[in-house]
Amino acid sequence: TLEQINYDKKYQSNMGLPRFLAHLHTRVFTHYQHTTPQALKHLQQHKADLKQQLINLNKEIELLDGTSHMRAVGDAYITDFIKVIKSLLSGSCEGGSGETLEQEKMNCGVGGQWVDGSGISICFDAENVSGWQYRLYGGPQFERLLQEFNAVIANLEVPPVGTEDIAAAPGLPRMRAVPNLA
Repeated sequence: TLEQINYDKKYQSNMGLPRFLAHLHTRVFTHYQHTTPQALKHLQQHKADLKQQLINLNKEIELLDGTSHMRAVGDAYITDFIKVIKSLLSGSCEGGSGETLEQEKMNCGVGGQWVDGSGISICFDAENVSGWQYRLYGGPQFERLLQEFNAVIANLEVPPVGTEDIAAAPGLPRMRAVPNLA
């Protein structure tokens, strides 16, 4: 049949399934050698991108951990503040010699300065606080503390409030407003 189509016998060794498989193997191997460096470069770039994403995610996790730490510090501060207020109010029944505003600041144990969230002292005029020069104890001393707090707040620079802060301000919804998805 091959002789009918004028087949040249010198190409007979190039015919058949074994020769086809050998040719296919050669082509695939050549293609593999040409595309492997490009694939390797692509995989290395993908690996670098994934490493950068991992670094960014770790930074976000650290920020979240810092937030929970800051919340714990804030809760501890509020608890200590409430204890101090309680002892001040209960101290008004016990009597005592009292303190001036300057003596209070020296005895408070934190250096006597109001500080902002960054630890920077907040300066204010103590003479704006009524009774700053008198030795007060108990309730009047607590009222002077509140006046001092108002004077500090008046001199505190507040950063601008963004829409995200306003949206997050309401807090948790009431239980009766939560839909029942069960």
